[in-house]
Amino acid sequence: MAQLSPTLPTEDEIIAVKNAILLPLMMEMCDRSCKELEQGKGLFNKLHIAAARSLIDAIHDDLVASKKFLFSRKIKMYPDPENKLRCEYRFRGYVGEMALLRDVAKAEIAVRLGEYIKDIGAKLEG
Repeated sequence: MAQLSPTLPTEDEIIAVKNAILLPLMMEMCDRSCKELEQGKGLFNKLHIAAARSLIDAIHDDLVASKKFLFSRKIKMYPDPENKLRCEYRFRGYVGEMALLRDVAKAEIAVRLGEYIKDIGAKLEG
């Protein structure tokens, strides 16, 4: 009897796995910055804190959407406890591993944060 070969992940599935790795790191960075802002005493600190929280909320919404997509496709992720930029994922008989280089992750995070900030700025401008 012939064994069914596992199908390779689609581009959307790979993006969802990548999001599930990067978005929590972005939330951690923003949360850390928000806590630093709360410690300071500046004229615009409340504004910066509100903007940082808005940024965290937007990232969280995208993370939830990404995790729902993974769940709907029955993709299981197993993060590497020693390296936050690496995980194994399994679905439809396929076992894959995604590992992001630190420099690539930093660049991707910088670009994405810029996009989130641009969106928040557009909402503020009306």
